Amino acid sequence: MSGRRGKRQGERPARIRKRYAGIAVVLGAAALAVILLFPPGRTPAYTPETDAPASGSPPPAESAAPSPPPSEEPPAAASLTVEAGPDAVMPGAEDFLTDPARFPGAVLEGLPEPEALLTPGRYPLRVRAGGVWLETELIVADTTPPAGVPADVTVWQGDAAEAEAFVTDIEDVSPVTVRYRDPPPDTAVPGEHGVTVILEDAHGNAAEITASLTVREDRAPPRIEGARDLTFFLGDRAAYRRGVTALDRREGAEDLELDLEVNSSAVNLAEPGDYPLTYRAVDRAGNETVETVRVTVLEVTEERVGELAGALLEEITHPDMSIYQKAYAIYTWVTGRIYYAGSAEKDSVPLAAYLGFQTRQGDCYTFYALSEVLLTRIGAECLRVDRIDGYVNHYWNLVNLGDGWYHFDTTPFTIPCDTFLFTDAQAGEYTRIQRETVRNCYKFDPSLYPAVNTEPSSQFTGITP
Repeated sequence: MSGRRGKRQGERPARIRKRYAGIAVVLGAAALAVILLFPPGRTPAYTPETDAPASGSPPPAESAAPSPPPSEEPPAAASLTVEAGPDAVMPGAEDFLTDPARFPGAVLEGLPEPEALLTPGRYPLRVRAGGVWLETELIVADTTPPAGVPADVTVWQGDAAEAEAFVTDIEDVSPVTVRYRDPPPDTAVPGEHGVTVILEDAHGNAAEITASLTVREDRAPPRIEGARDLTFFLGDRAAYRRGVTALDRREGAEDLELDLEVNSSAVNLAEPGDYPLTYRAVDRAGNETVETVRVTVLEVTEERVGELAGALLEEITHPDMSIYQKAYAIYTWVTGRIYYAGSAEKDSVPLAAYLGFQTRQGDCYTFYALSEVLLTRIGAECLRVDRIDGYVNHYWNLVNLGDGWYHFDTTPFTIPCDTFLFTDAQAGEYTRIQRETVRNCYKFDPSLYPAVNTEPSSQFTGITP
């Protein structure tokens, strides 16, 4: 072994030991400074403006804006309720935040038009605060009772007093109903009455209003106007109420029309004579008026029937018409205006025709009688024809307008036929046509009547007015 002292394995030179010792002192001091600046539990935040890395250095792991420190609450929103009405104010974004001071500049999205504040409703909205969108809701509610002005009311005894009359100038954002709080006042009792009504809107808000009701005493009986003695002919249909009214006339109020009772139980329109007819009216206060008139029932005369026939012919004909045109006008009116009924008066032509004019209905005898009365009045000759060998009787006219006799029938049948001025041959053909529903429709005894023309009337063409 040489005389030089050898190094122990792993032993550093003295100058190296001194260098490491200095580094340790520096590192120890730096660590102490870090501990003093950032005690346990506190973490330094990276701020782009002050802590940007040197040029060329890699960026920190998180380059986005940091979240609020863990000790800060995130933004929160709650729904907002406002009272509907013209005084309501449209809210802002801060009105929906639970801590608006921490989030200035918040944005509100989805607000309705200002008119929406006039009526109740719900409107979903969004608020943006602290970089976060929050869902919320605007609720427009109606919790205010209706308002109105009391109104005193005066009515006549027995008149109704509506609850709505006791309040005016009603104000509310929704429709309002008015009803009595208690049973309606008894207006049959004159005097002063206290009345309370309830105003309730569509959302259940209610208010009470008290007013006064004055009931005026009514002792005046009603008046029956237009009652007079009446005259009818046998078989007439009476209209006893026509032109007759019952009125309750009260000072300071409009005439009130009352129900009119008519007692015609003693009147017999099927028997000539004089009969009492009674009218009665009672007003709401219980005052009564009774008035009796006389009803005279007369037998039907040819003069009366002639008056009706003349008035009708003035309507459906004019002087320039030929007798054929007038006959056709009669045929058209009877077939078009009279309705068939199963049975009718058959005692006399004037009475049957009169009832036809008055009731606008009848059986074949009525059709025959009306036609005879009208045709005779225009100058035609008329005879009655009777069916033979049928299940039921049938009557029609034989008419001479100046060029011979023809059949003339205004009664309707199931199978329509042209029954204006038809011949015996046509009568036979119509009988054949109707055989399924009518037995021997136009079968008659020719020996009882004048001979019927065998050819259609020369005036048949162009007779319509």
